[in-house]
Amino acid sequence: MLLPLDLRLLWYFKRTAEIGSLTKAAAELGTSQPALTRHIMRLERELRVALLLRDQRGVTPTEAGALVLDKAENLLRLEQAMKDDIGALSGTIAGEVALSAYRRTVHIRQNSDRILSSIRPLRACARTRTRGRTGNVACASAKP
Repeated sequence: MLLPLDLRLLWYFKRTAEIGSLTKAAAELGTSQPALTRHIMRLERELRVALLLRDQRGVTPTEAGALVLDKAENLLRLEQAMKDDIGALSGTIAGEVALSAYRRTVHIRQNSDRILSSIRPLRACARTRTRGRTGNVACASAKP
């Protein structure tokens, strides 16, 4: 009997293929590069095919990797649609929120038990210019 694929492995593979770098993808996903490599190698073992070509410049999907990437995007979209539909049935507010702060600390307070949040840091945003001031913007994302 075939075991179902772990959607988390597909998510890791998808982000790595999109970013083109194991190191940068690991930083964005909040894991170490060796752990991310193990996750992708596990997916490759489960599918019995190489998904990424690795070289000094980064990673690119193989022909099979491009096929898996396309299917993974569809599966992950269906997973999110299912979560959204279930949330609508229960009256839970769900979605993704991106936050940024300019030289200030952002505090998020849960004022309702219906708000689910887990904050994970994203890559540093580019230097921006706001009202005549230039500085770095820190970014974070909250996902249910």
